[in-house]
Amino acid sequence: MPPSDDIDDAQIHVLERGGGGRGVGTWLGVALLLAVAGAGAWVVLTDPFTSEAARVTAPPPAPGNLLGDGWSFETTETTSPSQAWVVPDGVPAGFAFVEDAAVSGQVGAAWEPGEAAWARMLTAEAHRVGPRVETVQLTAEAAGDGLQLVLRFEGEGLPALDVVVASGSGRLVGHARPPPGYGSVRAGFGAVNAARVDDLDLRLLTADDADAREPPRGMTPEGADFPGADRLGDSIAKGLYEVRVGDPRGVSVFRADALVLRLEPPTLRLADGRMLPSSAALLPGTGEVVGADGERVRFEGALVEEGVRLVLEERLDGVPEGVTVVHTALVTGGLAEQPLGIRSARRFERFSGDFRVEGVDALLLGGTQDRLAIEMGEPYTLSATRRADGSVALALELEGHGAVSQRVVLQAEFKEERVVARQMLDEASDLEEAGRLGASLAQLDRIVQETPYDDLVLDEALAARARLQAGMQAQLDGLDADLEDALFLGSATRCREVREEALAVAARYEGSEARALFEARAAAVEERAAKLLAADRSRRRER
Repeated sequence: MPPSDDIDDAQIHVLERGGGGRGVGTWLGVALLLAVAGAGAWVVLTDPFTSEAARVTAPPPAPGNLLGDGWSFETTETTSPSQAWVVPDGVPAGFAFVEDAAVSGQVGAAWEPGEAAWARMLTAEAHRVGPRVETVQLTAEAAGDGLQLVLRFEGEGLPALDVVVASGSGRLVGHARPPPGYGSVRAGFGAVNAARVDDLDLRLLTADDADAREPPRGMTPEGADFPGADRLGDSIAKGLYEVRVGDPRGVSVFRADALVLRLEPPTLRLADGRMLPSSAALLPGTGEVVGADGERVRFEGALVEEGVRLVLEERLDGVPEGVTVVHTALVTGGLAEQPLGIRSARRFERFSGDFRVEGVDALLLGGTQDRLAIEMGEPYTLSATRRADGSVALALELEGHGAVSQRVVLQAEFKEERVVARQMLDEASDLEEAGRLGASLAQLDRIVQETPYDDLVLDEALAARARLQAGMQAQLDGLDADLEDALFLGSATRCREVREEALAVAARYEGSEARALFEARAAAVEERAAKLLAADRSRRRER
């Protein structure tokens, strides 16, 4: 990305990708000088900030700061800013290291919006999070209104989890609890508007470090001013699951300390398809969602418990026309290994691969004993992509502009629904035995569409419905064959017999849409019989 006019010419542009290794920077005006001095030979990379004075005056980190020499973006004998900080894969831009962003030392990090909608950088080194760590604290000195402090948690076999813990300007302090199963953390910073940052400090705090924990400062999730903010950080038991709220305003669902679902805050997708990840789009504490073109949409949210349900009530004001409100989610662990159930206006379906379905009413994850459902107040479009690591990335899209309200419901207990479904299945069986096939089919349809929460009951209902539908089709085929015979013989009388048979069968399917099929057959037979009678009268007159 070309430098902005207000960033000093003396700078280093960071072009690396990949957060897992130590990068080698691309330096402006770099002249490579090699000086060998016996066994103590070392390499000096020269640029405006690698002079002897820069190395000597580089401020040391405070005791306990895990970022070491990389804390203030200075070049030392052990590191340089482009070695300590890298641009993660999938991020469109990094920061430049410039003099006029410095708070301590000679260099700070700066970013100006250009073709890229956002920028982010992370430490090349991940720091292990031990079992005694209660919270991770990240602080920084920032300028501009778009700086975000980011913590990336990583775990073996788990997708990386980026958490925006603070944003704004001035001295920022943010915290996040390590999610279960995530054993390491990287510090980071990002921006959606012009921003500068320097002097970062990363600490892993245990219960014994109460004095080292600073209160949150800047726009942080813990200081958010919106309805339901008092629930941030709550841990709520729902059946076999533990729902944790925050990080910020997103919802993380765990089972036996394993992350199985992460539902992110809303973000905006423009008509041309550009979209910020929700971790970059939401500015904690400001109540604003930022779009890829810098739009700021006012966001309000409230979290309430309704019995076994956990409800996120959200409202966005000022959504531009043509913009889609999107919730992204990540399904992992045991829930990602099973087919995803989709309840929509067309029918209940289960998918094992990628899909996109419109008019979705509910998403069902897991199985009978570990069922989790996500519903919204109105039909939404759901897309799912299975990733190489075994997780499933979801996008829940809701169209609308101006004021957009939505209700995201998480439900993890279905004891009552399972009892009702079993009772309905027994009733469907009794109705079939009584010859009321239509009522039985209608009951089975209700089980599939309204209470598909018990796999055993659902499979039995689907099998019974398929059997009844197959029998219904066989009867329709039989009526069609009888009609063809009657027409071949030219017998109006036989046509009328077929009509009466169709009406008799239709009565057995009263209460379902199947009855209309048989009544339509009866009407068709009646029409053909009338034509045969008319033709017969015409022949008699002619004779």
